[in-house]
Amino acid sequence: MTSEEIAELVGGSHFGDPVEVFAVNSLDQAGPEELAYAEKEIRGNAGLLLCERPVDGRTCIVVGDPKGAFLRVLEHAFSERHFDGVHPSAVIEGVIADDVAIGANVVIGEASRIEKGAVIYPGVVIGRECVVGQDSVLFPNVVLYDKVHIGKHCRLHAGAVIGADGFSYHPTDFGAQKVIHIGKVEIGDHVEIGANTCVDRAFLNSTTIGDHTKIDNLVQIGHNASLGEHNLLAGQVGIAGSARTGDHVTLAGKVGVIDHIEVGEQIQVGVGALVLKNLTKKGQYIGTPAVEAGIGRRAMVLWPRLPEIWKRLNALSDGKDSK
Repeated sequence: MTSEEIAELVGGSHFGDPVEVFAVNSLDQAGPEELAYAEKEIRGNAGLLLCERPVDGRTCIVVGDPKGAFLRVLEHAFSERHFDGVHPSAVIEGVIADDVAIGANVVIGEASRIEKGAVIYPGVVIGRECVVGQDSVLFPNVVLYDKVHIGKHCRLHAGAVIGADGFSYHPTDFGAQKVIHIGKVEIGDHVEIGANTCVDRAFLNSTTIGDHTKIDNLVQIGHNASLGEHNLLAGQVGIAGSARTGDHVTLAGKVGVIDHIEVGEQIQVGVGALVLKNLTKKGQYIGTPAVEAGIGRRAMVLWPRLPEIWKRLNALSDGKDSK
């Protein structure tokens, strides 16, 4: 592409002599015929730069978000290519649109519907009364149990399991009695779910995931949980049954949220934190139990000094209350 074409594509301002680039690369590795982006320091030998301000002697495209513009170029130049058609080994009992792509050994159950432009990779199993929305992609070996609804423009990566029973047992004199789950899973539009992530079906109603939420690999979403829109969940997050999150919530890796807890809007929870009570105030939380980040940091500073502090308090009390 030429630098002028790229400037038009990303809506940026062109500076310097027009050039043609044939590849993309990192800022440090890019050569004279490659495109790179710079968010802060300008360095390297890239023939074309995406950056926030003009650079003397360099051909560059000035944009407010260089990385975002770079990603737009990648989307244009390296658009995802899927296969076409319906493989003869697929078993289809539901209804499929004319232009869907269905791979080998796919099973689609009775009364399910696959909408326009959807792509179903080999080995996917879709139960009864499911919906896969327009232009959604299910990668190899995804499993949708019965009554799972996937919205438009979603991506479910290999091995994701949506709609298995929740982990729920009723105690009796004869042992744990399994709770039969007859609810649904409802996933909104533009949702991405990572490899080997599990979303359990509801007991009676619906487990829900809001529009534009992005979920990493190896995440567990319990039965009857409800995630808001624009959530970001990193790997190994665990959300227990009936927990709820608001919009624009970020849960870092290994965050745990216990059952029936609510995490409010615009909250970020740090790595490994455990949410044991409702979080309602916007902001950052860390630790076990999760507390506001400022309090948590002060507590972490004090933690190594607790033996010394205890010793001093003990001395001040002349040995009283030392046990």
